[in-house]
Amino acid sequence: MRLAPREAQAFLAFDHAAKREGGHIEPKVRELISLAVALTTQCGYCLDVHTRAAKRLGTTREELAEVALIAAAVRAGASLGHGLLALRLLMRHRLRQPDPVPQQAFLTTDLIAACARSYWASTTTRN
Repeated sequence: MRLAPREAQAFLAFDHAAKREGGHIEPKVRELISLAVALTTQCGYCLDVHTRAAKRLGTTREELAEVALIAAAVRAGASLGHGLLALRLLMRHRLRQPDPVPQQAFLTTDLIAACARSYWASTTTRN
């Protein structure tokens, strides 16, 4: 804070605005979101701060377990999404070389993406 006071003050103002009470999202839900982000970014300091705040707001062990699994699923889903992007980029780079990749290769990643969308749509409609 002392080394960069203007920047620190700006950050703290932003942080307090994002965590304010009286918004559309109740404080406990805001804290669970913060905790999920801390789990995803793997920030030890953030985990300590947000776990303490979540406990103060009445978060149960079961709720924390669900938050941890949701965060893990989102992170894993992002890995899959980036994997699909990497496949598309690889094919795009190959197309610029003398032996182009057949059009079916693009269909493969599109099929994987469609299957993932279909799966998620089916799981959200069941709940």
